[in-house]
Amino acid sequence: MKARTAVLSFVSALLIAGFASSASAQCNLHQNVPNTTGAMAGFYQLDLAQSFQHQIGSICGAGILLTPNWGSTDTVRIALWTGLPHAGGTMLTQASTMGTQGTWCDVTWPSVSITPGTTYFLVFDGNTTLAIEGDVNDPYPFGEVYANSGYGPFPTFDYAFRTNSGQSCQTPVTYCTAKANSLGCMPAISSTGAASASASSGFLLKGSNVRNQKAGLLIYTNGGRAAVPFQGGMRCVNTPIKRSVALNSGGTPLPVSDCTGVYSFDMNAFAIGGLGGHPAAYLATAGTVVDTQFWGSDPGFAAPNNSTLSDGLEYTVCP
Repeated sequence: MKARTAVLSFVSALLIAGFASSASAQCNLHQNVPNTTGAMAGFYQLDLAQSFQHQIGSICGAGILLTPNWGSTDTVRIALWTGLPHAGGTMLTQASTMGTQGTWCDVTWPSVSITPGTTYFLVFDGNTTLAIEGDVNDPYPFGEVYANSGYGPFPTFDYAFRTNSGQSCQTPVTYCTAKANSLGCMPAISSTGAASASASSGFLLKGSNVRNQKAGLLIYTNGGRAAVPFQGGMRCVNTPIKRSVALNSGGTPLPVSDCTGVYSFDMNAFAIGGLGGHPAAYLATAGTVVDTQFWGSDPGFAAPNNSTLSDGLEYTVCP
């Protein structure tokens, strides 16, 4: 009951007004997974692939981050498959280029139509002196690493990769300043995947480094950015302001208090009504620029207004 009261008390502090904008479709970066804990696999291991999903209906290229100080400069080929090559997949397209250790290696091809929200595969091969960077902490929730003879799966591993789309919109950007919580932690907003007017899931917003087991919500607007003093911090979204359904940060069980909490919210699912609440129609309208920020309950004595605020994130709804 206290958590619900805190959320309702916060909502009552917000005001309402309106604005919208659009973005032109181009062949640009669609999703980017640059996370790395080191070398994930060398080309000598063979059968290297990364599964992924697009939230829009075309792809015109992809790239991988090559491990520094591993090999030199050699040929790299990236192919797009409907499934793994040994499991009945069909290759849709491929391209080759020269890749240099320690740098991104990108290829492009004529735009290929794909089905949004469906799993496809990037298959990598090339000179055996090179290797691909990656992360063992599962930074990309919509795919995984495959490596070694027979495309062995590694469900919690992801290569450092990126994809381009013929209908891509601007990469989400963070802005504004978060409010330190009562434990001295700085909440941070981030995103994975892409906002899409045609997808039912796949655009995950996260508010990390927040207090554990606390109520919260996402606020959003089509009215642009802001930097307005609010509850001891900054409100990063302009009016008119809308909110998500209530969230919980999870993390370490009580009575321990720490910053292991994470607010997690799929905006594509919310936009079509899949998570309840009253989503604004513009969340499912291609071309709309949306600004977002996480708010959370923080009962610590050092937190003004008993609340926590992340920084802001701006994105464009893709087709």
